[in-house]
Amino acid sequence: MKSFFPEIDLANLYTKVCFGYMIAMLNFYSYGIRFAGPALRISDLFVLILVVIGILLGIERKVINGYFKILALIVGPFLFLEMTLPIIGLFVYSYGHIFNGPRIAFLYLPLTFIALFFRKDELKELNRLFEVALKWTIGLNLVFGILQLLAIYDIVPRQVLLQYHLQHFAVDGHFRVFDGIRVSGLRSTSTALSMVGIVGLSHFIAKILKKSIIKDWIFLLLSILIILLTASRVAILLLPILIGASLLIAPINKKRKGKLFLMILGGFSGILFALNLTGEFDRMFARIFRLFNDFSNDVSMNTRNNLWSRALERSSDFPYGTLSPPTLSIGLIDSGYLTYYLQGRWLFISTLLLFLGGAFFFSVRAVFKKKGDFHTNIFFMNIIIYTSVAMIFFNSVRSATVIFALLLGLINTLSNSNIELNVDEGT
Repeated sequence: MKSFFPEIDLANLYTKVCFGYMIAMLNFYSYGIRFAGPALRISDLFVLILVVIGILLGIERKVINGYFKILALIVGPFLFLEMTLPIIGLFVYSYGHIFNGPRIAFLYLPLTFIALFFRKDELKELNRLFEVALKWTIGLNLVFGILQLLAIYDIVPRQVLLQYHLQHFAVDGHFRVFDGIRVSGLRSTSTALSMVGIVGLSHFIAKILKKSIIKDWIFLLLSILIILLTASRVAILLLPILIGASLLIAPINKKRKGKLFLMILGGFSGILFALNLTGEFDRMFARIFRLFNDFSNDVSMNTRNNLWSRALERSSDFPYGTLSPPTLSIGLIDSGYLTYYLQGRWLFISTLLLFLGGAFFFSVRAVFKKKGDFHTNIFFMNIIIYTSVAMIFFNSVRSATVIFALLLGLINTLSNSNIELNVDEGT
């Protein structure tokens, strides 16, 4: 293959196209063109290019990374059921979503080729570009998120919003320009934007624990601000837990931990103070206050309880599970764990637990054995914690943002642990 493309560095080309994919996936995943059945998203165009380059890279290198078999063992069974059960459902129940499998595959393919063929120096460059994409994403969504709030209060016209004009290309049925007074930025919902905030928080807090740099502090605080403006209760309640866990496991002295804690607390308090000056603090965080004031009568939790009870009652109609996504036959579920149980019973749940549990195992192992860069280890552990908790209330494992962060974290961890795993890195 080198004789045909002697001047092309395929891995470098793959990385650059993957950067475009990251920008499209993090900011414009909800937009594209809808046909009679499937939808072609902006990010899909990058995936198609990545598949071509990835195949050429595989032909050129011929040997795969040894740790890929570990990753395949952890993720493979879950991904296999994600892609095949909806097809089986077409034959068993005569209904289903034949495009569900390819859609899921498109979420995993970009990082699959990276796990197969990328060397450590190439993976390092990908991580650098991921940070660049994350910074652009935080900046763009914060700008248009604040403009959303201003438009809600009629301070600026709706026409200044980029998402107002992009709504004509939205392919998600649940997309809306405004999500109440909750900020959603360029994403389809405020919950989707809160995931960006969590990924940003996880990344930049890990960086400042390694080396305190002003620009990383700025993006850490902006990530926290995004989480607060989305009013996502899962993200807000996990915010102090993720910060605390990061400080706890970071291999730095107690004096520096205490100093960083006070600095984070000061920055967080400053953000709350600034938001309080708007005069809309109580209304903005009413969902949080309501949760603490009377949890038993919380509207969202009562709605979920009703949805979960109804879904479990109807599950008796599907002894082998719904096979196709249960929203097609049962309706809204609003829980990731329950969704997978209804779709494939304990078989699907066991593969999900293998995925999350296996990822957590290698994350903890890397932390305590001090393998690799502790920045990537802390980032990965925080993403796993968030994903595992969020799955109670919504299906975070089907979020493109979460999938990318999980797989990138797992690849980094396995790549840095290859000696202890007794596998070859590849050539």
